[in-house]
This record gives sequence, structure tokens and C-alpha cells, in this order.
Amino acid sequence: MAQPGRSLAPLILLAACLTGLSGCTRAARAPDPLVGAPPAAAPLPIEAKPRTSSFFSGLDPRAARVDVRPTDVVAPLRAEQVLIASIVDSAGRPLPGRRVEWTLEGSGVIVEVDERGRLLARGGKIDNQRAVGYTEHFERRVVRTNSSSPFTIEPGQSWCVVAGTADGDTHVTAYAPEIANAAGNRAIVVQHWGEADWKAPPPSAGRPGTDQFLSASVFRRDDRQPLAGYAVRYRILDGPAAVFLPVQTTETVVVSNATGVAPVVVSQTAPQVGRTRIGFEVLGKSGVVIGHGETFADWQKPDVSLSAALPLTATTGQETPCTLVVNNAGPVDARLLTIRTTIPEGCKFVRSEPQAYQQGQELIWTLGAVAGRSRRSLQAVFQPDRPGTITTQANMTTEDGQHDNKTAVCAVSLPPMPKLKVTPTGPETGLVGAPVAYQVTVQNEGTAPATNVTLKAAFDGGLEYADGQTKAETSVGTLAAGESRTVSLPARAKHVGDARMSVTAFGDGGLTAPAERSMKVHDARLTLQVIGPKHGYVGQPTVWTLKISNVGDEGVTQATVSDILPPELVFVEATEGGRLQGREVVWQVGDLAPNQQKLLQLTTASPRPTPQTLNTATAVARASGGQAMADVRVQADASIAVLGLPAYKMTVEDHDDPVAVGGRTAYRIRVTNTGSLPGDRVQVTAAVPAQMRVLTAYGPTAYRVEAGRVLFAPVASLAPGQTLTYMVEVGALKPGEARFRAELTTGTMREPLVKEESTNVR
Repeated sequence: MAQPGRSLAPLILLAACLTGLSGCTRAARAPDPLVGAPPAAAPLPIEAKPRTSSFFSGLDPRAARVDVRPTDVVAPLRAEQVLIASIVDSAGRPLPGRRVEWTLEGSGVIVEVDERGRLLARGGKIDNQRAVGYTEHFERRVVRTNSSSPFTIEPGQSWCVVAGTADGDTHVTAYAPEIANAAGNRAIVVQHWGEADWKAPPPSAGRPGTDQFLSASVFRRDDRQPLAGYAVRYRILDGPAAVFLPVQTTETVVVSNATGVAPVVVSQTAPQVGRTRIGFEVLGKSGVVIGHGETFADWQKPDVSLSAALPLTATTGQETPCTLVVNNAGPVDARLLTIRTTIPEGCKFVRSEPQAYQQGQELIWTLGAVAGRSRRSLQAVFQPDRPGTITTQANMTTEDGQHDNKTAVCAVSLPPMPKLKVTPTGPETGLVGAPVAYQVTVQNEGTAPATNVTLKAAFDGGLEYADGQTKAETSVGTLAAGESRTVSLPARAKHVGDARMSVTAFGDGGLTAPAERSMKVHDARLTLQVIGPKHGYVGQPTVWTLKISNVGDEGVTQATVSDILPPELVFVEATEGGRLQGREVVWQVGDLAPNQQKLLQLTTASPRPTPQTLNTATAVARASGGQAMADVRVQADASIAVLGLPAYKMTVEDHDDPVAVGGRTAYRIRVTNTGSLPGDRVQVTAAVPAQMRVLTAYGPTAYRVEAGRVLFAPVASLAPGQTLTYMVEVGALKPGEARFRAELTTGTMREPLVKEESTNVR
């Protein structure tokens, strides 16, 4: 029976569950549509407070306060906003399993609510304005199927999703009926909805005392069409004193026009250089601030400078430009500029761009304005008539009284003359057969271009050009004054001794420049030997010795020896750091001085017989003769025939098992040659356990018994595939597990082959 003062709703719901389980649970469902949709489930009752005989009966003495976040949000129409309610005790600790009743007023709908809970305490949406939820017991991550923004719910929290259907405000109340304190049992948040977006007024700049124009723009978020009727509040924050026109106040409100623009005029109360900071707020139709920010109006003068430049050098009779640049680094225009420059002494004025007015030895330009953050270039062309240094003086003045002076100088010399110089570079030593890389640098040390420059080279003393010729010719072309060009002349050393390359550069006007380069040619040679037996055996190791020697007169580096094993040989081990890489055994030998040698050992095994196979090794090294480098390579091999070996299989079987004390049994031993060669000295020995005694034995050879062991005489030869059979009869003496042991030895086996057979004696 329900206790007095308790609500009957839980019991009624429980009875419905017991009558039909299908009414107890509700499947997960998608959120209801935003507008005009009927509730997705049967309405859940809103409990203002539990009905009790006492006002405080059924309340939660621990629950102290319900909070909702966020509290004041601006969002676009049709966007969804997640609201999270938290119920805590007086110490701020979260309380799980508490009921939260959501109520919505104004423009908007409840889209979805936390439906988690247990049996009688499950949440659900009642309609578009009401819903019920329960706070969580554990932290969980909520991922909604129609949203890409998951969120986290902590213990003591529940959630509700609302959406805006029209411009305006939505008031959402989260009510906790189990909290007795009226000041803490409900929380109200305001959600502002709107379709408007805005763009901040761009900063402006002007001269002190002039009016400046600012304008924020308001437009629809979806299609960026202008929106009229939105108020923008402007406020002077700090900086040089200014007011808004025409109201002559430091704060004003402007409504956006049909183009979505809310313009305002800023005027200084007294001309002053500086920056006036201006704050602005964009208000929605309900008067809520939907955007804010800052901009500024700069009150500045132009910042004008002048630069003048002549070429560093020129020659007599050469046209020499003088470039003047007026640079306005400030944000406002510079007005009524006058630029003057002198015609250098010893020069003739040729022309100017734009046209200048000449007054004696001075050129004058007048410019109406140079825009802010821009520059203007002027040019005058002079022609010096004698060597030396020429100087021009330039100056600039503006309407604002700014001025600048600059000086430019140029060193004038007589017309240039070309002069060639040839510098060959190459190794001082080389190697027979190795390429020799000569680099020939042709430089024009004169002051004029050298035209049609050609290099001619001759090789002697065992050198030849890359194509096998002893002479070579290549075109260099034109070399400007001071320019150099490097040409590669690849050659090759043919034999040991002294060698030389002679090279001469030719150019127009009888220009010549000879040079030569000598070198000494050495020889680097390696030998390699593969030493091994002529015959090997299947399964037996074969030891190879690889001998690498430097028999030349030049040392080698990075020497490497590799042995590619044929399929008939298998790697076992190698000395001197040899490592197996695939089918190749590699040694990093390193450096070998002239007449130095090194011995390497390789051990292989043969898995199968073969009449003959070839073991091939290769040695590679780098020979260094000065700057010359050459690869030295040598190869050697040795053959081997791999012979087969006998292999053995032995089995042991008892005739009777178990056997009674006083009874007898027999052990049959079979030995088979499973190899490819006959076996020799095949001998079987049987060890009879202590629980038994030997009665008799049979086999292909005679036997004798010694201390419980049956020793058969060796068989001289056992052909491949042939089987030997031995029989040992024993008598059982005492009970227990008896282990009969047979051993096989041959002339080729290193260790005996052992087999045991267990027999129970009862």
C-alpha cells in the first residue's frame, strides 16, 4: 500500500509495467520537429511539488540549488542550443537522479531532452514547450544523431536542446521540484534568436581637423543580403577628443539603411594628431546586443621622404640615370610637392621623366599630391664627359612644410677593355683507367666584355680526352667584365707516369691566355683467390678461404668482398665479420695498403649431392689517387663436388607389454640407411633394464653380453635403403617400469642414435 502523502503516479506506472512490459520501456526516438509536431510519447506529468500531508514531506533535504548554463546566448535562427542543468547540495557537490522540469516560453521549441533514467524515473519530452529529465549518475559523452557537436554530461547534470523559430527571445525555466528553497529550486535562462550578422566598420585615416566616415554593415546570415532597421550604437572611447556629427555627442545610435549600412561621421573638437578609439554595438530587433567591437580613426599628417640614386659606376659617354623617389609612408595625402636636383658638374643633361623644368644647372618638378602609403618616381638622365666622381644634390618641400635633402654620387671611368685569365684545376695524382676531372675557369679580368671566347686543350703523357682524342675544343661565349665561367674537361689516364694538360683561351681582338696542369698517374690493382676442397659431403661443413691482396702501388679504401652462394651450398658461419645477406655473404674489409692482403674464412654445408657447383666471390674497392677516384673490381671462383652421406633411422618395439614376473618378452630393433651413400661400421648396442635379464639375442652379426648390455658386432656396410633387424629376448625378474635402451653408432656419426622402449612388469 502507498504511504500516506505520497503521489500515486509511480504506483500506477508500475502497475502498467507489470500488466504489459511493452508499456514500461520506450524505444529511442528522433527529436520532434521544431514547429507544429505532436508529442512523440504520452505526456509525462509535471510535478510542481510532491503531494504530501506536510509541506516538507517528499523533498530532498540535500538538494540546495539548480543551475543552468549557458545563461544568456545569441544564436542564429533554426540553430540548436544545448542547455545543461546541474543540481548541487549546499557544498556544491553534484546530486544524481534528481528530477528537472523544463518549461519554454517565447519564440522557440524544445527539440530534445535527456531521456535517460531508471524505470519510474525516465526523462522525456511532453510537447514543444515542456519536458522532464533526470540528472546523471556518471559522466558520459552525448553524441546526437542529427548534430556534429557532441558534449559531455557530468554526474548531477541533465540536458535539454532548444531551437529558435523566429526572431526574438526564448525564456527557459529549469525547475527542480525536490528543492524546498524557492530561491534555489528554479533557474531561468534567456536565448536570443536572430537572422542578422554584421561587419565591423573599417578603420579610417585623415588629416587632423578633417571629418572621417565610418560605417558598420548588417546583413542576413544565410544569403548576406542587407538588413535595414538594425541599430548600431557608436561610442568614443579614448584618444584625441572627437564627437559624432551632426549630434555633436560622444555617443550616438544609427539605424541601418536599405543597403544595410549604418554610417556615422567623426569630427575632432580641436585638430590633433593621434588615434581616436571608437566602440560599437550592433543591436537586434529586440534591443539585445548581437555584436560589438572596436575600430579607430587616425588623425595624421603625411610622412614624406626623398631618396636619390645614381649608378655606382659609369663610363664616359654612357647615359647615366639619376632616380628620385618620393615616399609617403603616412596614411594621408602629401600635397603641393616641389623636387629639385642639380645637374652634376662634368655631365650633360639628356632627358627626364616626367618632364622637368630646367633652371640653370637645376631641374625642378612640381607634384600636385602623393597619396598616402604610396610613392612617386622621377628620373633624370645625364651623360658624363670625363672620368672622376659626379655628384647631384636633391631636395623636396611640401605644403605642410616637410622637407628632405639627399646626395647621390657615381664613379666615372674610361671605357673598359677585356682581359682573359685561365685557371685549370685538377688532381695532382690519378689512377690508371680512372676518369680525371679537369675544371678550367676562364675569367675576364678586364673592364669590357670578352666576346667569342674559346678554350683549346691538349693532353699528353698518357692522358686522353673522354672521346679518346688527345685534343679538345669548347666554346665559352661572351664573358662580361669581371665574369668567370668554368668548363669541365673530362679526361682519362692511360698508363703510369707523368701526364700534362695544356689549355689556352682565345677571344676577339687577339686575346689569349695559356695555362697547364700536370699530374702523376698511379696503378691500383686487387687480386682475389677462392680456396676450398674439391669434394664435400652432404651435411658436412666445408671451409673456404678467400684471399684478397692489393698488388698495386696505390692504397684502396672501402674494400668489400662478397660471396654469392650457389643453391647447393648453405651458409654456416664466417670469420672477420662476414654477414649473410640473402644468398650473399659480405665482408667489409676496409682499407688495404699496397702489398697488403687479408684472409677471410667461410664455412658452408651441402644439403644435397651435386656433381659440381661453382662458388664465386667478388672484391670491390675504391682507389684514391689524390682527387681521382676509381672503382677496382676483381672476381674469382672455385668448384666443388658434393657427395652424399648415409643417414639412419632406428626403431625399437617390445613384443609383449605388460609382462608378468617370471614371464618373457622380446625387443625388435630395426636400423635403416635412409641416406644416399652406404654406411660403414654400423653397430647396435642394447642396454637391458635391471628388472630383466638377457635370455638370447639374434642379429646380422654375432653378439656378446656384458653387465646387462648386448653388444652386436659392427656391420661393415649398409647400403642405402637396406634394413638390419636385431632381436633381444629377456626374462622379467621384478615388477616396475622397465626401460629398454638401444644405441646405434656408425663410422660417420658424431653422436650415437639412442631409442628407448618402456615395458610394464607386473
